[in-house]
Amino acid sequence: MYYATDVLRGVLWKFSGYRYNPRGKCRLMFLIDDMGIETFRAEVERRYQAATGSAIPNEGKSMVPTEWKRRELLGVHKQSDGKNWVGLHVPVGRAYVDEMDKLFALTEKYSDGDEIRITVETNLIVPHIPDSKVKAFVADVEAQLPRFNLNPATISKGTVTCTGSQFCGQAKINTKGWAQDFADRLDAKYSFSNDVRIHWTGCPNTCSQIQVGDIGLIGSTAKNSKGEPAEAVDIYVGGGIGQTAALGSLYKKGVVVEEGLFEELEKIVIKDFNALPKKAAGAPVR
Repeated sequence: MYYATDVLRGVLWKFSGYRYNPRGKCRLMFLIDDMGIETFRAEVERRYQAATGSAIPNEGKSMVPTEWKRRELLGVHKQSDGKNWVGLHVPVGRAYVDEMDKLFALTEKYSDGDEIRITVETNLIVPHIPDSKVKAFVADVEAQLPRFNLNPATISKGTVTCTGSQFCGQAKINTKGWAQDFADRLDAKYSFSNDVRIHWTGCPNTCSQIQVGDIGLIGSTAKNSKGEPAEAVDIYVGGGIGQTAALGSLYKKGVVVEEGLFEELEKIVIKDFNALPKKAAGAPVR
């Protein structure tokens, strides 16, 4: 028997690396880069053995599933104790004060736990709802919080954004505003048979992890057709997580958001995700 905490103690030693140097170098990756992976591993093994009296195991049963399936974390789901948790989609992670006040009130009314959780995609989870109250809770959410959908459209569901220029001085574009606009337009125009994850970030800090999105958009600036500076993005494609983990590769740089981005996204979702145009309302059937 061995414990992850013992391995962690072997990794996180106190007096090595760049702890006392500028913050930009205070990262484990810089230490490993200097030491080399083999030297670093040998030091971890030495420290583990010194702390536990035994050699660090190098074989065992993998805890990583052989097949990874995306969990939506949306809708109604059973808890192990028989109660239920409900995942609510928050478009582009933007919730307003009046909406949260209503959700707090509904949580107090229907949940036994008075608890709200937030997911990595900035959606919300309300746990500990008894079977007898689930339908009423969902009905009240739909009536009072129409934006907090339990079953959102494909692009809206798969959109992740950072704070953006509205509240972050480092962001070069209004990520949340643009992300909502483009998600609405793509969902209105196309049908999707598979999930599509579009990650928007406003600057190279990539708080919304554009590298692992199916499509990643990082804020930049470029000149529009009038020769004026305009909000733009660099487009990355091919990122993934789980068993298909990959970092996206650059597809196109400096695409002006208002002039050409929608068309570029259309090309990608049609080619890579088999998006099909929806029939326009009232259009003749051929």
